[in-house]
Amino acid sequence: NDANIMLIWRVMQYAPGKTLRDFLADGTVVAYEQLVSMFEERTFFKWYQVEHSNASMHAWITIIWSLDLIVALMHAFGLVHRDIKPENLLLGLNGELKIADFGWSVHAPHNRRRTLCGTLDYLPPEMVEGREHDKYVDNWSLGVLCYEFLTGGPPFEAPGHQDTYRRIVRVDLKFPEKPAISQGAQDRARGP
Repeated sequence: NDANIMLIWRVMQYAPGKTLRDFLADGTVVAYEQLVSMFEERTFFKWYQVEHSNASMHAWITIIWSLDLIVALMHAFGLVHRDIKPENLLLGLNGELKIADFGWSVHAPHNRRRTLCGTLDYLPPEMVEGREHDKYVDNWSLGVLCYEFLTGGPPFEAPGHQDTYRRIVRVDLKFPEKPAISQGAQDRARGP
């Protein structure tokens, strides 16, 4: 502790709930009515109320809609996350959704970047190709999350990294026949 050395403090909020990766892995879903009620109370999940249900599509739509709002707010402040994935989406004590791990994030209100960063399955084509990118890389990640929530796996996964890179660059997006996924949900995962 010296007057000429700046102390850096890192503070992280406690989020004791599961990550959304855990949620995907164990196949747990929340009844739509519960989710709407919790959403109106400004929370998304209360894990002691979780039950298996056929309403999971509505639950995922609500989660993605909520993530859209959170990402739009981050972007309004000039913050680009660049690594949105289920492991970085945490649930707080009251079930509120929290975005974590800002290690790759940048404050770039008007700047474009060229850094290849993030997690392979969630990288957008412009990053894979080494082109400039901006805040819309987070929107790409939301589309990947949509696909993963609908199917249980990432859209461009391939046996090797190079094959995955190729599928991302070509936007080689295929939906499985099972489970049946509505055209509207497929369109949302594809984006604009």
